[in-house]
Amino acid sequence: MIGYVFQATYNISPTLFGAILSGFWQILVMFGLHWSVVPIGLIQLAEEGATPIFAFSGLTSFAVLGVLLAVLVKTKDKKLKGLSIPASVSALFGITEPALYGILLPVRRTFINALIASAIGGAYTGYFNVVAYRLGGSGIFALPSYIPDSGEINANFWHRIITFVLVTAIGFILTMMTDISKAKTHKKA
Repeated sequence: MIGYVFQATYNISPTLFGAILSGFWQILVMFGLHWSVVPIGLIQLAEEGATPIFAFSGLTSFAVLGVLLAVLVKTKDKKLKGLSIPASVSALFGITEPALYGILLPVRRTFINALIASAIGGAYTGYFNVVAYRLGGSGIFALPSYIPDSGEINANFWHRIITFVLVTAIGFILTMMTDISKAKTHKKA
């Protein structure tokens, strides 16, 4: 049933659907609900040979990366700076949980920035109908998933590269414009 709702929404407006799914992806991750969406993408891959689901979800780690890089540049809090380095590496490889629980949720403004950047990237992805042709790695390792079986580097691949750069830049810029000077990763007892 969820698959039918997703497909109907996607058929109405891939741009809107992309903005919604990508924008809320980190919230789904936070509650572990993102695993309920993955089977829909797998079914689409099996039946249609491509899926937009993994394209929408796959860009969010780069929005998080942009936010983390800005935190690294801006913060004077040594613990926050120390957390942002390994969390950035994890985000580059598609794993956002360290950033989500270590930085984004404790510093709520950065979480909002990641959601906004992801939604914009999802809208771009939907507008240009970017799809994944296979289930592959996460983060930067997912790039081969956007190349069709023919091996042709086409517009789908280039739009994925553009999206990765776009959401990283938006996350970075939004966080650079956000006051995180009083942000702490922990509260004193």
